[in-house]
Amino acid sequence: MVECEVGPINEDTDQFKRGDDDKLLVCPFVKCKSGKVRRVLTEGKLMDIYDVEVSLRMLPPFQCNDNTRTTHAYAKQVPAQVLYHVVNQVMSLNTTENAKAKRSRDNSRVEIKTVKKLKTEGNSKENQKATDRDAKATKADDAEVDVRLWNFRTMHGAGIEYDGDRHDRLLDVMRRKLLGKHRKDLRKKFTACMVSNNGSRWLDKVLEAQWRCKDNLKPYHGPKLSPSVVNSRKRKKSAIQSSQEEKAKELLSDFTVGQDALIRATNASFWEWSDGSTLFFWRWQKEYRKEVRDGLNAFINGELPNYWRAVNWPEDAMQREQLKKKISKVMRKGYISPGEVKSLIAFFAVPKGPDDIRIVYDATKCGLNEVLWSPKFWLPIIHTILRSATPNTYYGVIDLGEMFLN
Repeated sequence: MVECEVGPINEDTDQFKRGDDDKLLVCPFVKCKSGKVRRVLTEGKLMDIYDVEVSLRMLPPFQCNDNTRTTHAYAKQVPAQVLYHVVNQVMSLNTTENAKAKRSRDNSRVEIKTVKKLKTEGNSKENQKATDRDAKATKADDAEVDVRLWNFRTMHGAGIEYDGDRHDRLLDVMRRKLLGKHRKDLRKKFTACMVSNNGSRWLDKVLEAQWRCKDNLKPYHGPKLSPSVVNSRKRKKSAIQSSQEEKAKELLSDFTVGQDALIRATNASFWEWSDGSTLFFWRWQKEYRKEVRDGLNAFINGELPNYWRAVNWPEDAMQREQLKKKISKVMRKGYISPGEVKSLIAFFAVPKGPDDIRIVYDATKCGLNEVLWSPKFWLPIIHTILRSATPNTYYGVIDLGEMFLN
């Protein structure tokens, strides 16, 4: 990554709003150490500054004309974020109307708490046990999935009284059908992506890609040529060969990573990735597929470490056996594979829940963290999240497992 030199900020307000191509502004950038670079203020970035909602940008007044510029009518208004803070401050003032509204909200909260308390007191012991079980923040990695609980919630959500003898088998058959459809859809979408990028004969091109990476151009056996012609042909040959090798490498990378992802998906069950997982890069937008397929580049500041110190295993026999199982599981899933080892990484176990452990990979002890630099992506707060929310926005919570290993 080449870090751009930071220049002075353009203080011309009119030019700042218009975003002229010859004006470079200092902007925040996460992929450089200084955190700032000089770049052109594009139309999209200008809309971000004025908090124009994503859904509104598709309307005609916000569309670019032939000169890739809009009317900039939004730039004549106060940014939405400023209005938000002004309104928030006004609403927090100690006025009569606000005091009444606050008392009304407090009363509503008291009523809600009272209802929740009555419902809690009316719960049976069985429901109380379920509540305590769901309240646990950590569960063992190898803990079995409570399938009957999922079946109960599925039937309850459909408004049907749950009967384990009848519904367990029915839902199990439905899950197998859905899993088979999911695998078939993955193969279909991957094939469509390969055909779109490489044509209908993409599988034949994969077989040809190995020798395409080598010098496959036929040597010249004609009459003797002048040095200028020879040099010209060498340059042309080098350009053609480089282009062919690049295409062959991209095709092989797509096929290799896609094959690995499909194999892991085929061996997965409905509840877990039994053989690990690989990102389905072909489901992403075209501009992000290569980055998703190959992963983010590591920024190296110095010489990589040469660490060969042995790991100190736990003295407790139970923890030592658990740690062995964890390492074996990581190897079985293909996250660690045989090959040339240039340095080791330290690791140790910490308790997870009442009867499980978690592996901690210590990249500081082996010196790896000292030579690596990574961009800082700050976690958003509720106010920044609401800025991008629209009437069509959906939010969800997801727990990603094995994210460090994938």
